[in-house]
Amino acid sequence: MLTKTDKWRLFLSSYLPLYILIIVKDYQFFWNMFCKMNAIFDKSQANIVKFDIYHWSFFIGVIALLTVAIITIFWFILVPSNQRYEIIGEFEKSGDSVISYIVTYVIPLLSMDIDDPNSVLINLLLFIFIGVLYVAQDLVYLNPILALLGYSFYMNGKNIVLTKFSTEKLKELQENGIRIKGNRLGADIYIYREIVAVKKPPTK
Repeated sequence: MLTKTDKWRLFLSSYLPLYILIIVKDYQFFWNMFCKMNAIFDKSQANIVKFDIYHWSFFIGVIALLTVAIITIFWFILVPSNQRYEIIGEFEKSGDSVISYIVTYVIPLLSMDIDDPNSVLINLLLFIFIGVLYVAQDLVYLNPILALLGYSFYMNGKNIVLTKFSTEKLKELQENGIRIKGNRLGADIYIYREIVAVKKPPTK
């Protein structure tokens, strides 16, 4: 099962589109900061670069979040499946929640004015508050990036299943008694990744 640190990392990765959109929206600011950063490493210009702690903190913060988000997505994709599960019950797709998550919690943060410390502080506090709820309620399946990678989440009784398999494929596997490899993400949250190889009966 995921640790709290893993859940926080997945929360941060769910905002990857926001980090990219902030950089695109304020590209001039980020370009200027990159130029200043290069100047710092240039000994001939290092002394003329003004150090504005607020703007440097914002710049480093966004780049750090972007880096953590990308690394977490790669980690999530590459983590090995260490459990085998029997497919039981009905699966009901519930993809609209991801769209609601984007509209409700991601898009509003784009209104942030990076030149206004109060605006950044308020949005930062909102971001942390959402993160606390996200981790406490095990909402790791609400991740737009995972949806872009082909994952859907299904209601399976009281469980939530995250997988790339369609409902038809899951039903087919269930009817044939085929197990599936995956991981447990939360108390009632599972990810189904790959089909367990079925051994063919020996030929006579």
